[in-house]
Amino acid sequence: MVGRRIVALALLTVTTLASSSCGYFWRGPPPVRLVAQVVDQANCAIPSSLIGHSALPIARAYEPSPLPGTIPDGFEPVAAITCDPWHSPIIGPDLTVTFYEHRWTGDFTEAVRNLKRPSEGQRLDQDTCPVASLAALPDLWLINSDGLAMRPSYPVDECNFAWIRGLRDVEQLDEVATIEHRVQLTLGGLVDVLGR
Repeated sequence: MVGRRIVALALLTVTTLASSSCGYFWRGPPPVRLVAQVVDQANCAIPSSLIGHSALPIARAYEPSPLPGTIPDGFEPVAAITCDPWHSPIIGPDLTVTFYEHRWTGDFTEAVRNLKRPSEGQRLDQDTCPVASLAALPDLWLINSDGLAMRPSYPVDECNFAWIRGLRDVEQLDEVATIEHRVQLTLGGLVDVLGR
């Protein structure tokens, strides 16, 4: 009788622990990542903080970017560009602000491997995940030898946080060019930017 009670108590303890920590150990399926759209050339989008505040035509400011996703089979990058997600704090006398595009070359083996890494299954109890960082990431493009370009998506962990090792691998390559982009603010945009 005592032996049965001990076994029952042990089973109850294990069941309770498993139930209370199911958010950590039980996972759903990983999210589906579509294959990226390949386009004729890479184009840096203006920083989101400037949308609606610049003198650019609305169509240019809101021009949709190609669908990001996994690297297509047979797409071998020989270069990459990253586009700053923020603009400089300095406003020129012609009401312009700048942001930068960086071009990278080198061995993309590690970057491709980490960008192709599969996502993890999602933790079922997302309330057990830490608070997400709101830090903006550079816009990343990969370019092949034909000049075609694509925007890779990032694998995510069990808390749906982007795993950006592939981006960091690209930023460790040789930076061979930096291009300054200038965006002119409207008067209303100037007031909004200065008020932040």
